[in-house]
Parts: sequence; C-alpha cells; structure tokens
Amino acid sequence: MEPSQSPSLHKRLQAMFTALDKHIRGIRLYRGEGRIVEQMGAELRDAVAAVVRDGPVTVRIAPFGVAVDGEPVTDSDNRPPYLFRLYLDGVRELTFLPGLEGDELERFVELLSEEPPEGEDMVTRLWRADLRHVQHYAVDRFAERAAVHEGDASGLVTGRAGRSLRSSDQAGGAELAMSATDVRALHTEDVAAWVQRARCALAASDNEQELARELRDAWDQAVDLARFLAIAATAEGPDAETASPMVLGVYDAALARGDAAGVARMLGRVAEPDVDGTPALRAVREALLEPPRMQRLGELLARHPDPLMPVVLRLVPVGRDGLLALLETLDAPDLAARIQDALAEAGVDLTPLYARRLQSDDPDEVVAAVEALGRVGGREAVHALVRALDSPLGVVRKAALRAMRGRYDETARVALGHALRDPDPDNRLMALEILSSSGDPRVTWLLRSAAEHPDFETHSLEEQRAILEGLARVRDPRTIDYFEGLLAKHTAWGGGNLVPLQLLAVEALEAIGTEAARDALRKSSRRWLLAAEVKTAARTVLGRWGGAQ
Repeated sequence: MEPSQSPSLHKRLQAMFTALDKHIRGIRLYRGEGRIVEQMGAELRDAVAAVVRDGPVTVRIAPFGVAVDGEPVTDSDNRPPYLFRLYLDGVRELTFLPGLEGDELERFVELLSEEPPEGEDMVTRLWRADLRHVQHYAVDRFAERAAVHEGDASGLVTGRAGRSLRSSDQAGGAELAMSATDVRALHTEDVAAWVQRARCALAASDNEQELARELRDAWDQAVDLARFLAIAATAEGPDAETASPMVLGVYDAALARGDAAGVARMLGRVAEPDVDGTPALRAVREALLEPPRMQRLGELLARHPDPLMPVVLRLVPVGRDGLLALLETLDAPDLAARIQDALAEAGVDLTPLYARRLQSDDPDEVVAAVEALGRVGGREAVHALVRALDSPLGVVRKAALRAMRGRYDETARVALGHALRDPDPDNRLMALEILSSSGDPRVTWLLRSAAEHPDFETHSLEEQRAILEGLARVRDPRTIDYFEGLLAKHTAWGGGNLVPLQLLAVEALEAIGTEAARDALRKSSRRWLLAAEVKTAARTVLGRWGGAQ
C-alpha cells in the first residue's frame, strides 16, 4: 500500500483540515487574537506535522471539498467556503511539503481566511505569497482537462454521441462546427462552464443533429441548473450577504434569450423554504425578485405561462414587491388576475398598483382597476376611487360609484356632491344612495343644493324621492325648514311635478317624526292654497300621531 493510500494518512488529513477549519473560524470569530486562537494554531501545527512526516502529500481540490486518491477527506455537506473558492479560481491540487510550519503556515492560514481583494483570485494570491512548502497546481477554468486540439472534439465525447461524431467524419459528411469554447465546455468540470451553450451546426448531418440534441438535453436537465445555483450562490461562502454576480448573470442571460424553462428553474429554487437558512441563497433570491428585474419578466411570462406561472405563484410569500412590479408590465389580464388574487389572499395591499392604473389611457384597464379598488376597500382605496369620480368617462365614474357603495369617507363628500349633477341619472342615484346612507350631517347642504337646483323638478320621481328620503334620514333642523317651504308652495308655482314632490315631503316629515316635523305638518294641513290631496296626506299622518288638529 502506498503511503498516500494508507487509512492512517487519510485520518491524518481529516484531522489537519478539521484543525485548519477550526483555526480559520477562530481567527474570524476572535479577530485573530487570544488564547483560544493560539491553542487552535498549535493544534493545526501538530496536525500538519503529522501529515507531512513521511514526505510530501498531494490532495485534490474538488467541488465537494478535498479528496485524496478519489476518497473525500472533508464533509461535502459542510464544505468550507475557502476550499470552494480555491476550486472556483482554478486550483486543482495542493501539495504540502515537510517543513510547513511557523510563519509560513500562518501566512497560508491568513491567505485562506481573508477575502481576496477585488480583481484578484486565489491563484494570484498563492503566487504572491511565495510559500516554499505549499505548492499548487492550477488550470484555466474553461480549459481543465482539455488536452486535445481544438479541431479534434471527438476525444471529448464518449459513448453513442462519440461514435456518431467519428462515423460522421469517416463518412465524409459536413464537419461538425465546434468552437474552442464549445470543446472546453464539453470537457470541463468547472461550474463556470455549465452556463456555456454548445453552438454546433444543426444542419450538417442526422448524426450531428442527434449529438446537438443530446448536448441541449443535458443542459436542460433541472438537476444541472439546481447544482449550479446551489454551488455558485455560495461561492463567496454560505454567509455571504451579497448575491453572486455569476448567478445573476446566468439568470439575466436566460431572461434575455427567452429561456422560460431556465428562468422557471432558478426562480423555483429560490422559492424553496430552505433558502431562508442560507444567507447567500437569500441574497440571490432578493436580487432575482428586485422590482426592476421582475418587470423584465412580464413579457416572458405572457408568452410562456405554463412553466412560469406555477413558480410565480409560489413567490407570493417571499416576493411581494417584485410581483407588484411584475403586474405593471404583464400584458395578460387572466394571468394578472391570478397573481392579484393570490397577493390579496396573502393580505397584500394592492391599492398603490390599482391607483397607478387609473392613469391608463385604456378605459377597460381603468374600469378594471376601479373594480379592483372596490374589492380591496380601505381608506386609501376610497381615496383613489374619489379621484376616479373626476374622470371625463361616464363608464369610469359609474364603476367608481358602484365600488364606493357602503364605503363612504369624509374625503369623498365633495366629489359625491358633484356626482349629484352627473348627466347620467344612474350615477346621480348611486351618489344619492351613498350620501344619504352615510349618516354624516354635513351632507345636508349637498342634498339641499341638489333639491333646490332648477333642474331638480325635471328629474324622475325616483330620483326626487331619493333626494328627499336622503334629507329625511339626516334629520337636520334645516331639512325640516326645506320641507316646510316646499309645502308652502302653490301648484301654480311648481307646475305639474309639485304635488308629487309635496306628497314626498309629507312622507319625509313623517319619517323624521320629531315635534318640529309635526308642527310643519300642522301648518301645512291648514293652508288654503295647498292641494287637497297633500292636505289630506298631512292630516292622515297627524291622525296617526293623534294630533290632527
């Protein structure tokens, strides 16, 4: 058994990397000072000495951590971030030589524990450190193991795909067009190459088309992208508080080229509940769900709702602001309605969104926003509906009045008063209904103003009744004065519509039922110029009250 293959060395390496990780964590926790840090440093020196006591030892740096002879040394579920940073920057092997101790060991630990300066990778830092007893082997991140000529891609492809490629060459078919990047991407194990697209010519031959399809299918597997996101998002460490630029670049590229499936997979990953427990993934989620980025999703969602819509709905608990921004650019009413319903069910206040839509030039969109505000309710929603009452479009004003039923607010009083003169009688009746049922004594002057308007007697009896019944419900002394004045008019003054109005005034005074209302009826029942049927109605009411005389 070779020394590097012995179980004893494997255990010593495990002990060394455990001590290294503890020491680095201690440095970060205690700022590199104190007795505990010194003790951890001593444990690491002992562990390193045990590893190199029989000679140089080489370990491989892999995505899952450290390995020796294909056997993992570190726990892949608890991979230290600095090891993965080494891998990302191209370091594939580290060789530890006898004599690694003292200041040189401390410099090595310091190199691993510190964040690299901007624009400098770990390979550069190792070179600058000039460590005599730690050697490293690094590769081009896009060319790892690409030991073939750019024009000979067949050596990189094995199995049926490789046989197809070679048989195509032998048959004298059109040559497979693969760039150097395509070749390197096929052969690399580096995550940065996972985002590369093969650009093989699809029209060369049947065999080559099959190869291209296999390459695309391999990329489109969800497990590949999920693995990429899980690793790349934590490239700066699981506790990183900023989103990985590489992840954001991949997402933006997928969004730009219309890759609905890729976008859906990445959004689906950040919608998982375990993201909250990893700061690095949480930072990615926050970046992907930022309003500007979500606004760009609208067009793609409208074109490809099947893969995207289920994922978008899963984002409701974690991406409410982003979804509100998405609704601003989503030109698909059915999809927008589903998102709005989901947000409303989750308790999200959609008032600002609908209020902005009131400025649209599309009447249908404005009416839909008004109806939505009516469903939302609340003070801010009523304020937005009040603004809609100023619309020049009768259909918008009608929708706003319908939405305001049962939702009177003092800020709506003046706007509703203006609506009493709306050219549409249905709108006037709805405004009357809202004002007269408000119980606000300050609406009296609005109702009296409408009743005293010159056009009032030309309105329908239904509308006149609504005005007078509204005045009766307010029960203001000035209202009784108005009714008494109306009963004092002679039919010659008011034309044919006066008698029905006076009969309504009698009903209104009966509804008020106060002593002042009774006195007004007594006076009216004794007027010689009052129409007989009006006097009879007044005496009938007084009789029911026991005061006909």
